Amino acid sequence: MKFIKLLLVILVFNCCKKETTEKGICLVNMTYKSDKNVLAPPTIKVDFLDRSDLIEKKIKSESFKSIFFYGYEENQRNAIFMKYGNYEKKNDTISLYVSTSYFESEKYHTWSTQKIESFLMKKGVGLVIENDTLNITGCN
Repeated sequence: MKFIKLLLVILVFNCCKKETTEKGICLVNMTYKSDKNVLAPPTIKVDFLDRSDLIEKKIKSESFKSIFFYGYEENQRNAIFMKYGNYEKKNDTISLYVSTSYFESEKYHTWSTQKIESFLMKKGVGLVIENDTLNITGCN
């Protein structure tokens, strides 16, 4: 009798189990652009692979609060400016644009563009959505 009850419980859990796969978000690329001839801070283009369109939905619903770079020192992570309506969407890739003068400081001003991009990609970014922070790292 115990065997039958156990079998029934196993069958109920197996037949009712819904398989859901979360299509994650990952970091595809970052492009750092600094033009010394323009009186504007450098721009970083951040490309995400987002098959579920979560980022775009959150931007449109105004739940998307901010983005920050984990590579920055913790007390400097809010040293960026993002224009909230300024993003590009192509297929499953969404690109956000942020401005920062973080790498213009004495500590980093000798770094090459490639070194800055590599530094930022290594640690990933944080996306603040409502009261949660998503840690987004590079795609594997």
